[in-house]
Amino acid sequence: MNNLKTIAEYKADYENQKRQAKRRNIQFDLTFGEWLGWWLDTGNLDRRGVTSGCFVMSRKDDLGAYQLGNIECKTREQNIVEGIRLSKQRGNYGKNISNTSKKKK
Repeated sequence: MNNLKTIAEYKADYENQKRQAKRRNIQFDLTFGEWLGWWLDTGNLDRRGVTSGCFVMSRKDDLGAYQLGNIECKTREQNIVEGIRLSKQRGNYGKNISNTSKKKK
């Protein structure tokens, strides 16, 4: 069975991710072409999502913008574990903080 979506559906996924980044106050500097190309390059386009075992677009060290050179492909679970670890290191575990105050080193 082919799970690949139409271009219009991928465009909707892109727009949704862009909206979610804005809602979380995270800069999103990817065009649709860059976003789709990056996912195709990862080989996980048809396995991306937010449920267990799916792949996500993660920012390096959970800092900075979503932009080429600052994103990596991880499983949802890897991203959650890393987020908890980084939050504990930064002393903000369990706190709801804005990502706009975070600067990439």
